[in-house]
Amino acid sequence: MRKYALLILFIVCIYNSFGQEEIDTNNTSIKQTIEILNKNYKKVKISSFIKVKSQNTQSFALLWINELNANNESLQFITTPSDDYIKKDFWDEHTLEIDIKEGSSNLAFGVLVYGSGEFYIDNFTIKAQTTDGEWEEIKIENAYFDKEINDNKIPSWVEGISNRGYRSINYNLKSIDSELSNTDNKALLIENIEKEIDLYPDVVVNSKKINTNGESILIENINVIDVINGKIEIKDVLISNGEFLEISKNIKPKTEYKIIDGSNKWLSPGMVDGHIHLFQSGGLYTRPDVIDLTKFYSYNKERKWLKRNAADILKRYLRLGITTVIDVGGPMTNFEIRKKYSDSTSYPNLFVTGPLVSTYQPEAFKIDDAPIIKANTPEEAIKLVKKQLPFKPDFIKIWYINTSEEDAEMNYKIVEATINEAHKNKLKVAVHAQELETAKKALIAGADILVHSVEDKTLDSEFIKLVSSRNVIYMPTLIVSGNYIKSYGGNVNPSKEDFNLSNPIPLGSLYDIKRIELKSIFKSYKNLADESKESNDATEAIMDKNLRIAVENGFTITTSTDAGNMGTLHATSYYDEIQEMKEAGLSNLQILKASTINGAKVLDKEDILGSIEEGKMADAIILKSNPLEDLNALKDIEYVIKGGSVFPKDDIIKDTPEILVQRQVNGYNAGDIDAFLEPYSDDFEIYNYPNELSGKGKEESKQGYINLFKNNPNLHCEIVSRMVLGNKVIDHERITGVSLEPFETIAIYEIEKNKIIKVTFVRK
Repeated sequence: MRKYALLILFIVCIYNSFGQEEIDTNNTSIKQTIEILNKNYKKVKISSFIKVKSQNTQSFALLWINELNANNESLQFITTPSDDYIKKDFWDEHTLEIDIKEGSSNLAFGVLVYGSGEFYIDNFTIKAQTTDGEWEEIKIENAYFDKEINDNKIPSWVEGISNRGYRSINYNLKSIDSELSNTDNKALLIENIEKEIDLYPDVVVNSKKINTNGESILIENINVIDVINGKIEIKDVLISNGEFLEISKNIKPKTEYKIIDGSNKWLSPGMVDGHIHLFQSGGLYTRPDVIDLTKFYSYNKERKWLKRNAADILKRYLRLGITTVIDVGGPMTNFEIRKKYSDSTSYPNLFVTGPLVSTYQPEAFKIDDAPIIKANTPEEAIKLVKKQLPFKPDFIKIWYINTSEEDAEMNYKIVEATINEAHKNKLKVAVHAQELETAKKALIAGADILVHSVEDKTLDSEFIKLVSSRNVIYMPTLIVSGNYIKSYGGNVNPSKEDFNLSNPIPLGSLYDIKRIELKSIFKSYKNLADESKESNDATEAIMDKNLRIAVENGFTITTSTDAGNMGTLHATSYYDEIQEMKEAGLSNLQILKASTINGAKVLDKEDILGSIEEGKMADAIILKSNPLEDLNALKDIEYVIKGGSVFPKDDIIKDTPEILVQRQVNGYNAGDIDAFLEPYSDDFEIYNYPNELSGKGKEESKQGYINLFKNNPNLHCEIVSRMVLGNKVIDHERITGVSLEPFETIAIYEIEKNKIIKVTFVRK
């Protein structure tokens, strides 16, 4: 780090020698100067929200303060310590504090950026501590960078460190929309002119809608489901400007309308998943605090995959008719994802919060941009809530876990302080509390949402009264704990929808327990899973019973999966959750209500979402059969309507060549012949390199693979490496479970018309 300190010293010396001219440097700075003479300041601190996007690990930003005397000579110059240089690709508040010396007249301060990339700056503040110990804010001009930037000149700011300033020809200064606010506020972007090439850009998913120019949609003669009372009426539905404009009989069509014949079809509101986590994939490596496999697959790699594939995950929810999702806690990058995918006509409505305010800190999450942060005191909890406020969270989440009786009293105070601070800022609070007594304490403290079932005891009269008196939301999340046991016990049993409609990468990772180097690790977990089955069955019985009690007592129940946790796949796990609710004793109407209007009530959005009513957002699904008679009708979608955009279900997300190939790998590892062959064309060809035909077509190949799967239950294909070139996917595969020793091969897959048409194997 010494080299960085010397670098900054060199930069300061160089800057002080330049006048207001163009210079060629690999760094630049912005600054303001204030007068502090006769102010009786003891200390001054500056702070700003900053993030850095760069492929170059040497790029960084820092805060600096230069204390000057009356002759404009530097008394002291301090910067962000080298160990804390700002390099992270997420918004965070950074602070720098200085003790004021005698003879001070002025303070210059600002932000310096070094290297290539993009540097984002917002919400710059400065405070001073007076001799009586009180802190007061010092007003500075254009602190939020809201004034228009012209010709690389920021109003009220100077580029440089010295009074003379300069113009760095390697950087552009731009005004951009603030990501810390949902208003029209601005932020500053300092952008290196030498554009970096992003070798791993975020996945882009282009959907195709029938009203490409925003035309109004008239659905004629469709069965409209009223999820509030369970009634169905045949009506016409006019959708315009993103909302249900008119719902009545015999609406007169106009030439500019797009017409859909709704005869013998059903219109149901878009569904809501009240509990997901976008910082988790549903795969084997997604919770290192539960099973630490980071030496086989780094958690940083898992996080990067999730960020890159956020669009893919959200579109898969939309494909299933889930038009609203609520992310119940994750890293601060949650807010960036919400902003990036905020188009309500193309993506599900996404409501988010930031890191869980927790009474327990997993060691694995003591990381930058952590999804879970422990508060040790009520004061720390309040600070964690305040840290999220500039990002406009939709609510606050608490992870309420008592690890010992000694901690229980302090933990309650932490929970109570968190809730009070959130409520003071008009934010609801969701609480993770799965034991009856802990859940009751959360309710007494003022919780608005319970994000899990009570799983240890039957709900009692005190709990029922606490929930009913304040209409607290109750989220059952019935399947998630059992999915953990199935996953690390090697007992995953994916549905047809899991194979075909979920992202296949997380699903594929669940079969990695068959990998040679992981078998010994999972042997003990498999034993634990076997031993836990009886107790888990008992827990599930309690949760089912408590769900019935909740319904009988008029609780607001919301369908919620906790998707992203190990084995609980994004989007497709919704089908498993509603089936479990059905088996617990709920009627189809109760489930449909929990999946629509009640989901909207979680964050008080029932006036704009959750039912098909005039004036509400046009989020809906057109079904081929009636879900009030058969819940499987929810899988039989013809169109998904999102904010007035109408998407044929198969035009929402298309399988890429890599996705197709991974799907057949998953079928192979599961020993599921239908899942394995589905991505192939009917007449696909198999070759031994270079051109020896060894098999052709599904019918000819099917029985051979059935025998292979039947005779080799431990069969596993590990993808050692993968290359994608256009319509070709080249996999280096390692096969185990067939012979005593593993063997390796290269498989070259060729894709046309969204099917695998040819595979060429290169063997030793």
